[in-house]
Amino acid sequence: MKQTKWATHQFSATERKARAKWRRAQEQRSGLIAGLMTCDYYADRKELHRLLDKRLDTIEKTQASAKTLFPEVDESFTIATSKLTL
Repeated sequence: MKQTKWATHQFSATERKARAKWRRAQEQRSGLIAGLMTCDYYADRKELHRLLDKRLDTIEKTQASAKTLFPEVDESFTIATSKLTL
C-alpha cells in the first residue's frame, strides 16, 4: 500500500466542513440507490421520477458546495492506494 498525501494531512476547518458535506451527499446517494432496489410506494412512475430528480439535484448541489470549499474533497478520503508491481 502506498500512502496518499491525505494520510497525514491536517484538515482545516473549511476542509472538514467540505468533507462533512461530501460524506452526507454520498450517504444520501447510497441510501437512494438502496431505496430504489426495495421501494414500493403507491406513487406513479412520473411522481417517482420527479422525486428522484429533486433528490439528485440536492445531492449534486451539496457536492458542488463542498468542492467550492475544498476542490480536492472527493479525493481526500483516500489515504492509501494499492500499488501493484509486476
